[in-house]
Amino acid sequence: MSSTFTPSPACCTTSPIIGSPYSPKGSFISIANTNTYTAGPSDATKAIFIVYHIFGLSSQILEGADKLGEQGQYRVFMPAFFGEQPAPLEHWPMGGEEDDEKLTAFCEGPGETMKTLKRIEELRREVQVMKPEIERRGLLGYCWGGWVSMYPSLASF
Repeated sequence: MSSTFTPSPACCTTSPIIGSPYSPKGSFISIANTNTYTAGPSDATKAIFIVYHIFGLSSQILEGADKLGEQGQYRVFMPAFFGEQPAPLEHWPMGGEEDDEKLTAFCEGPGETMKTLKRIEELRREVQVMKPEIERRGLLGYCWGGWVSMYPSLASF
């Protein structure tokens, strides 16, 4: 399997949903030197790790993490891999040669698959030490995060 991200046409042509402002219920903590949004009960024995798309955190992604955490069974961990430098929303919609070049540059730089897989593994290990009560983990990804989450090296996540 190639480590180069090839976006689906839907990711590149469907308008991004820009929701109304949302007040997050979770909090940010540092895990493996990565600012990570957390939500849900701190004593949960199950965890969901969310890898979102390249355009950074948005109201609806934070709200989705909170809704999963509100189920009462899961501690949600959502690393902000790109910090203050996500792909600019102006890169959307994709479709032309120039757009493809911008996406390729981002996905070979900050969004490079192998680097991201290594960071996910570091997060998993640190959470395992921080929260030994977590017995089961799941991985959820949106768009680019879906690509990364389905990578074979994470099969035993």
